[in-house]
Amino acid sequence: MSKLRIMLVLLALLAFFVPATLAQEETFGLSAEDFARLGTAITQSGESADSLGFNFTVNFALEGEEAGNATLNGTALIGSNEAGPVAQFNITGDADGEPITLDAVLIDGFIYANDGSGWQGQSADELFESFSSMSPIPLGDVASGDVAQNPDAMAGLSEAMAALGDINPADLVSISNTGTEGDTTHFVIDVAIQDFLSSPAFTKLLSAGASMSGDEAAASQMEGMGQMIGMMLQDTTLAIKYDIGADNLVNGFGIDFGLGINPAMMGGGADAKPVNVSLVVDVNTFQYNADISGIVAPEGATMSEG
Repeated sequence: MSKLRIMLVLLALLAFFVPATLAQEETFGLSAEDFARLGTAITQSGESADSLGFNFTVNFALEGEEAGNATLNGTALIGSNEAGPVAQFNITGDADGEPITLDAVLIDGFIYANDGSGWQGQSADELFESFSSMSPIPLGDVASGDVAQNPDAMAGLSEAMAALGDINPADLVSISNTGTEGDTTHFVIDVAIQDFLSSPAFTKLLSAGASMSGDEAAASQMEGMGQMIGMMLQDTTLAIKYDIGADNLVNGFGIDFGLGINPAMMGGGADAKPVNVSLVVDVNTFQYNADISGIVAPEGATMSEG
């Protein structure tokens, strides 16, 4: 199984696991009042707007035998109209000293992108199908709600739910109120991701995710690799930031992710340098119920034939 497929499973598990902690009775180190405020603010923010505008920055750094870095700055609008979801992203930055410019639009079921060489368009469904083919999880069935019609997906989902039952979020998550500036209170969720990756439950989840595709060989391979990942991805850290305004809405969000890869676990020699990866994302300047009427399909786009 490719490293990309492994990473897709890992990201899917993290996307499920971290928000789920807010549904627990445990307050993870916060006072009951702060925990209730954080959970309420996240819920209300999701329900308070039909559209959202925001700014964001992304900083990525790679150190080791190969090194590189990228810095991105962007603005975004997301929402929906009578035809479905719409979005617009405008991104600038640089990667290893080379300038980056990318504009992207989602509208009427098509995704358009322009990196400076002209607009290219493709069906969003075709792009999703292409992405789904790289994942050991049947994402198409999940997105369409047809999981119940797929016996392999249902069996894998049952395995995953059983594995999740072995996880005590209180052993892996701590939340702190790091102070108030002006009208904004800062919360940080720290995830002991290294402990999670080294746990038997993580190995079971990897295997269950692969089982959802019906690929028995992939499921067996993932189970074996799960036991190695905790050793390979050493010094892994994950912190998630929420900034809550006086209106009890989220006005800032961030992710600080870092990992160190042990080259010995990847067949590297004794002289191989550890690989360190850092990813810092900051989302700010939230605009709830932003005007999305200006999001339109670009003229003259070259359309992909699929």
